[in-house]
Amino acid sequence: MKKAFLSLSFKHKSELKSITESVVNIFRGFNIDVIVFAQEFCFSKGEEEKMMNTALEYIKNSDIFIAEVSYKEIGIGIEAGYAKALNKQIVYLKSNDSELSTTLLGIASIMIEYKNVEELENKLLEAKNKLSIM
Repeated sequence: MKKAFLSLSFKHKSELKSITESVVNIFRGFNIDVIVFAQEFCFSKGEEEKMMNTALEYIKNSDIFIAEVSYKEIGIGIEAGYAKALNKQIVYLKSNDSELSTTLLGIASIMIEYKNVEELENKLLEAKNKLSIM
């Protein structure tokens, strides 16, 4: 089974729960297992190096990188840059009312803006053929 790494704001993971669940379900339908790092792991102060090493290892072993950037976070940009350096396809997701990240847009394979969960799901289904790993 193919693997994807979903990067999102740890601080806003509760607000993104329905989005996260939809992304995981859609990609599962594509036969791609998604790791949601912000939900799967919790690191304490002093474990920053362990956190980043763990995240980078998961990204390295993934086939695709998904960045949900409705809430900008430096860590998402670092992870996306690493994924790009490894030639991973990058899916850039953001709500219509959030600020555009031109840097991430510059490295993304696909950019999807959505106004609600249903629109996100429809756009992800439409994007399936644009990703070469599917």
